Amino acid sequence: MRFLKGQGSLIISVIVMSLFVLVVLPAAMYLIIRASYSNLSFVPEIRSEFVELVSYTTRDINATVFVDKNNVITLAVANYGTSEINVVTLFYRLFYPNGTTVVLREETNIIVRPNSVASYQSYEILRYCEVSCRLVNVMLLTDKGTTITPRTYSEEFLEEFMVSQEVALVRMHSYLPLPYYDPSSIRDALSRSGFKILDASLLEIPRQGVNVRGVKGVGTGAYYLYEEYVNVDSISATNAPVGNLYLGYNPKDVKKYDIMFSWNRASSDVTLVISGQSLNLGSVCSNGYRIKIIGFKNATNYIIRFSNGVEVTSPSPDPAKYSYLTSRQGVRISFTGSAERVRIYCRSSNLNYETSYEPYILLTKFNADAPGASILFVTEDVYYGFATSRNDAYSSGKILQDYSTVPLVLIYNSSTTVITNSKYLGVILVVNYRFHDNEGNDFYGVSSDRVIFEVGLVDSEGNVLSSRTFTFKELTRYEDTYPPRAQAQSASIFIPLPRPESSGGTKVYYPFIKIQDPYGGLGNLDDLDIMLLIEGLGVILVS
Repeated sequence: MRFLKGQGSLIISVIVMSLFVLVVLPAAMYLIIRASYSNLSFVPEIRSEFVELVSYTTRDINATVFVDKNNVITLAVANYGTSEINVVTLFYRLFYPNGTTVVLREETNIIVRPNSVASYQSYEILRYCEVSCRLVNVMLLTDKGTTITPRTYSEEFLEEFMVSQEVALVRMHSYLPLPYYDPSSIRDALSRSGFKILDASLLEIPRQGVNVRGVKGVGTGAYYLYEEYVNVDSISATNAPVGNLYLGYNPKDVKKYDIMFSWNRASSDVTLVISGQSLNLGSVCSNGYRIKIIGFKNATNYIIRFSNGVEVTSPSPDPAKYSYLTSRQGVRISFTGSAERVRIYCRSSNLNYETSYEPYILLTKFNADAPGASILFVTEDVYYGFATSRNDAYSSGKILQDYSTVPLVLIYNSSTTVITNSKYLGVILVVNYRFHDNEGNDFYGVSSDRVIFEVGLVDSEGNVLSSRTFTFKELTRYEDTYPPRAQAQSASIFIPLPRPESSGGTKVYYPFIKIQDPYGGLGNLDDLDIMLLIEGLGVILVS
């Protein structure tokens, strides 16, 4: 377990600040684009240099490397010749602050057919030195013994761009925060915001006896909806035990709040008083439960009061802040007010029961000034564990561990943003996120590194052009299990678009994001649960 590692928090990618200083307030801490898009331009000499960046791959045999601030490499190799190219080795020259340099070698098998462009993503530098070294240059070696020296660009390269209002070069489109919000349906909120849900059944409200899919429980069955209350005139709880508590601003009205918490009946149960009627949740949910309170309006001068006297009067920007309250800190919660909607989910007694993603997602926001909701995906419930103990288990012995059976894939296909390779040279996807997990030993608590989420481009036939994966070992470096902290992170993904003459004509591409909890281990390893906040998602279109 890491205690206050002190790693620097990246609030937002610098490129967004530099590219959009004319439309985003200089003090902005999050990727917040209020309009559907904004036109920006660069002075001509900077424009020519940037066009060279994305068009460099269109020469006979050339390559472009883009390295982000986490030392993740995106390589684009263009082959406009008549013979196939096979890149078998990558050589990275790395520089350390103490003045020493090293050469790192990576074996590959990058095949680039004639008149085509291939992209490749490498985590080799990240694994080797994390962010303590800097990439100086790269050399590619083919199976024929030919060397290729690519142009190398860092994320800081974009900081040098001067914004003017002469020739339009880039256009920013923001997909998250969501422009539309529906408190009754996560699926409808995403769909009406422009996202196509690859499998819409993954966001159905799970009801007992109804077959859905997406998530399974380990140790106990997964969540199903026990009861829903709408337009609740009064709701309260007094000294209620909770594991993890998540508190955000309601996307429609920031004077109201969204609350989600879980418990596994360890020592006592939560009693909710809803419209004057008391409901002991342990009596109806014997295996544990999760509660969502949407549009909560507090009737006191605090939103939630802890049993240690602390009063919470506004949500924290860090959604993981109130994790393991009763289970680790011995703190209970009290609140009273009204709510637009209350959903109570019970854990199934059937270990084979499969639920949807709906109980695990909360559309809310942790910045009152954000124009819409972000996506909070949470499988964590009550407690952390180690490589020698079970996670998401507390003294009752009831394990509330969950894992994804299939990933949730969201594809942005709104007609307001059409990305074609005849109009644009490339795109830069920008994603802002926070991550937390309940594995106290971090990557020593897993047997293998697995993908948590992925961002990229897909064509109209469902073929992925290029993508950037975010794995557990990368994400866990920027969180503290306890005291809980999820650092704000941002990443940019450069994707050159293949020219129409090399790809069989004009093609349309769509941004996508894929989310999952891939860990469902039955023992002390691979049994972690996660919290993932996708706070911002946008694309810079380069023409």
